[in-house]
Amino acid sequence: MSEDSNYDTSIEPEYLVRFYNCPKCKINHNIKIPKKIAEDRPSFPFPFVFLHSSEDNLEDLLTILYLDAQLQIRAVEIIEVENSNIFSETLTKQITEKLMDKIVSLEEENLHLKELLTKLEVGKMVELEAENPKVMSIPRLEYESEIKSKPVSLEPQIEKLKEIDKKPYIKEPPEIKLEPLINVFILSLLKPGEKTRDLSINLNIKISALKETVGNLFGLAPVNFHLSSGGIILSENTQIKDYDIEDGDEIVVIPSRVAG
Repeated sequence: MSEDSNYDTSIEPEYLVRFYNCPKCKINHNIKIPKKIAEDRPSFPFPFVFLHSSEDNLEDLLTILYLDAQLQIRAVEIIEVENSNIFSETLTKQITEKLMDKIVSLEEENLHLKELLTKLEVGKMVELEAENPKVMSIPRLEYESEIKSKPVSLEPQIEKLKEIDKKPYIKEPPEIKLEPLINVFILSLLKPGEKTRDLSINLNIKISALKETVGNLFGLAPVNFHLSSGGIILSENTQIKDYDIEDGDEIVVIPSRVAG
């Protein structure tokens, strides 16, 4: 049995092979990428770096592959490295700057894409409103990351409640019931020429009290006249509501001798 047959393949990591044709060295490379390298990545695409040679075994071409979540190559960055710079501080700085520039560029592309999608949504709603005026515009929902959280404090509300509790309780005034009133015309026949007065009276007023008011209006003594409505003498011991007298009716002042 050969030495290779005794090799335990169970501990060998799982890889995906991606093909990359380098424009610098003109070679098609088979790049083995660990399958789990994309796990827990905060954003995509992410950088994957490897070295290869432009000639012989110099390893002077540092290549940065930008991979998506499916480990497909989405962008490539090539840095030509001098022998003296390999694994030096200068190289590290150069790689860092390249990576940062690419990340910023990707973020700008994402922002541009987001703005473009927003414009497309707005344009679509404008077309719908033009076709059907009854369609209402739906406001864009804020992303959770755009909503600024504010601390909520109940102390101001509690202080206000305490101030309200300290104020004296003001009892509501009792409901005032309005007395039923009607407007009638008082017509006097006691003196030459008819005289009419417009008078607002309470339906609960007694006829005796109404006679005193009418006497003051026309300068008459209550004993010298009676009040009549619809041909009926109004008794002094009754109230207006006891008769079929409505708003706008006429009450006639007649001499006592006529009433008998």
